[in-house]
Amino acid sequence: RGRDICLRNLFRRVFLAGGHEEPREGQTEQPDGVRRTRVPVKEFAAAVRVSEEKGVEEVTDLDEVEGLVAGQIYKNLMKGYIARDRGIVVLSKGGAFPGTGV
Repeated sequence: RGRDICLRNLFRRVFLAGGHEEPREGQTEQPDGVRRTRVPVKEFAAAVRVSEEKGVEEVTDLDEVEGLVAGQIYKNLMKGYIARDRGIVVLSKGGAFPGTGV
């Protein structure tokens, strides 16, 4: 359970570091608080690579990272889905990372 929560927190930090969405064509201002909800799997993979320590099994394959994200979604630690054809994770606009219950 601890590994799952640590992985969730790592993915949450990637989501928060992504910043806010750019205004669309025709819009002059973007409403406050609208975060970028489409995150490339490559960004999650980079975060996993950075967080690995020496001697720990490396997870460098994008398919393995997709599996980790899919596990988080299945366990209700993340809300969203994986768009494999585009290589992105689409997260919920409201409450993408619900509480852990701990």
